[in-house]
This record gives sequence, C-alpha cells and structure tokens, in this order.
Amino acid sequence: MVIVAIVCSFYFFSFLPNFFPVANTKIILAMLGVIVFIYDTIKYRSAQIPSSFFFLSIFAGLFSLWNWVAITYNNTNDFTYSNYILSMWVWFVAAYFVCWCIKMVHNSCNIGLLANYMAIVCVFQCIIAMTIHYIPSVKSFVDMYLVDVGTHMDGIKRLYGIGSGLDSTGIMLSAALLIMAVYLANHIKEMSMRHILLYTISFFVIVIIGNMISRTTSVGVTMSAIYLIYTIGIPRLSIKYNYLRFIWVFIILMIISVIIGYYYYNYVPEVHSQIRFAFEGFFNWIEKGEWSTSSTTTLSEDFYRWPTDMETWIMGDGYFVDPEKPGFYKKIDMGYLRFIYYSGIVGLLLFISFLICSAYRCIQFWKSYQSLFLLLILLQFVVWLKVATDIFYVFAIFICCSYFLDGISDDDEIEKVA
Repeated sequence: MVIVAIVCSFYFFSFLPNFFPVANTKIILAMLGVIVFIYDTIKYRSAQIPSSFFFLSIFAGLFSLWNWVAITYNNTNDFTYSNYILSMWVWFVAAYFVCWCIKMVHNSCNIGLLANYMAIVCVFQCIIAMTIHYIPSVKSFVDMYLVDVGTHMDGIKRLYGIGSGLDSTGIMLSAALLIMAVYLANHIKEMSMRHILLYTISFFVIVIIGNMISRTTSVGVTMSAIYLIYTIGIPRLSIKYNYLRFIWVFIILMIISVIIGYYYYNYVPEVHSQIRFAFEGFFNWIEKGEWSTSSTTTLSEDFYRWPTDMETWIMGDGYFVDPEKPGFYKKIDMGYLRFIYYSGIVGLLLFISFLICSAYRCIQFWKSYQSLFLLLILLQFVVWLKVATDIFYVFAIFICCSYFLDGISDDDEIEKVA
C-alpha cells in the first residue's frame, strides 16, 4: 500500500528528480505504463486499449493542430500547448500504470480506492510542506533531490512539498476535496466511524494547510462544502439520519481546529503570517469590510486586457509565456485570457470541448458519480478565472480505473486503505 501511495504521489504531484533530470516522475510512470501494457497484451493475447483513448485523441489532436496553426501564423516558437496530444498520451499511459498498481495490490481499482489514495497523498503533501518549511534538515534533504524547486519557492516565499506547490497543487487539492465529498455522500451508510473520522480529518488538513500552499484550494473547499450542505439536506431543514455521525465528527473537529488555529495565530509569528496568507480574504472581510486578496486584485486588472482586434481573438498572438523574460505573456494570470492570446477563441473552445468530452466519458463509465465529474469540470472552468491549469490528468485516472473494473470490488480493501 505504501508503494502504491508513492506511485500515486508521483502521478498527481510529478517532479523532476536531480538523480534523473531527463524525465519527471510523470514520464517515468508513463514508461512503466508502456511496459505493463505490453505485458498485459502478451498475457491476454490482445491489445486491450480503452476506446476513450482514441476518442479523446481526436479532440486533443485537433487542439494541438490548431495551436500549431496559431504559432505558425504568428511566427512564434512557443510550443507550450502545440504538442498537447503527446501530453495527453503520457498522462493516459501513466494513469494506466497507477491503476494497474492499485489492481495488483487490491485485486480491484474503483472510485473508493482512488478517493482514499488521493486523500492520503494530499494529506502527506500538506504535512511534508509544513515539515520542509519548519525543519531545515528536511528541507535540505528534499531540495537535494528536486531540480531548482527550493530556490524558486524560497524566492517567492511559498510553501511546497515533494512536487507540490502553487496553483497546480491547489486544483489537485480541490479535486481531492470534491472526490472525497461525493464519495462520502454516496457511501455514508456503509462507511465505518473510523473511515468517516479519517476522511473528516483529511478534509480539515487539506483545507487549512492546503490554503497555505495555494489559495486555489479555497475553490474546492467552497464547492465541496456547498455540495455536502445540499446533500445533507440543510437548506430543506431536513437533515438525513445517515449524516448525523459525520455532522458530529465535523463539528468536534472544527472546534478543535479553531482552538489550535487561534493559539498558533496569536502566539507563533511564523504560523501567524501563513494563516493570514491562507485566509487573506476572510481577514480583509473582517478588518476592512470587503472580501479581497492580492489574487482578486490581479484578476480585476486582467479584465481590462482582452484583445482589441479580431485577428488576435481568432488566431491569438502565439504566446503563452513571455518571449523576452520568465513569466506569463502580458503578465496575465487569467486562464481564459492566456489561452485566447495563445491560439485565439478557437483554441480555447477546442480545449474546452476536449475537457467536456473527458468528463462525458467518465460519466459514461460511472453513472452514479455523475455529480462528481460535473463538479470537476466546473472546478476547471472556475479556476480558469484565476490561472491557466489542466485537470485532464484527474479525468484520465478515472477513465483508466474503469478499465480495471473486471476484478472483485472488496469493501474491506477500501477500509484497509482508510
């Protein structure tokens, strides 16, 4: 189980190791995925490739082709998304290996197991980020194996884990919160008290420390909270009996979290600044009467940077990153604007179509979890208001997971992981 958790961490939080700087952990997992796929092909005497792979490759190919057209038309050398179909294939094969490992250990691969491993990995990243920040020896050890990560993150004074940091981590933590919330809602009846307790503890760890790493996590916090409030029946003033255990555990842990947070906020200066950063909007609301952060200020500035000519709207400028110095093109953070300036509204719509099709394929396989994939695609569209990210790797793991469902699903295995 520990090895599987490490493999999951390498997938969801990929990084470039110093001892093998030619490929990050995502690519390494993809290489292993090719090997186990060949092994399975020989074992079953047929190449069992999910139809979703070909279906999504068409959309990824169209997106990549249009990006090539855009950068060729604009005569630029920014290939950030021009080879996206290759990135999609790498994620898919890497996800295949992750699901294969889970299947080998648990004789099955299902949403329950994925939810538990995601919770484990995300909590670990939160804990290791705090450990790196406060224990110099751990920081030195981790920095020794990560290519240039420590120097960069120290320069911008942000927490980081092993492959985690900034907005890409925020969207992964948000996705994990949504997956945990939907799984909890669907299986609250059969979940043990221990399982509920661990899920709730994981939720609070990700909410608090996750926001210190990346405030994008707050999007997932808000969406999962609204989903649970509605599912429990609070708006209708008719709380479902099955949720009473969860409600009591949640209230008790929230009280404990507030007490601990109050102590560290008032008596530990270093944690004080981290908490203020994580919940800057809340503090500004209490102290100034308005909900604002440095990110919302940047976002408000981006709203005045839309293209002013039809040519850019259609073909973009061919730049995703600044061609002259490190940073975003035109210093724009908003994802929608960055994609439009890269390959125009056509490129943006093709990428949106690809992600919607990814969610649709997941819904086809997991009809009872339709709300989860709708929430995940909504998460992507909301986060694009703040930053350009890609959530396909989350969809890829669920699509590949469906491929391994032929084994026996054992609820006891899920409890073991919990």
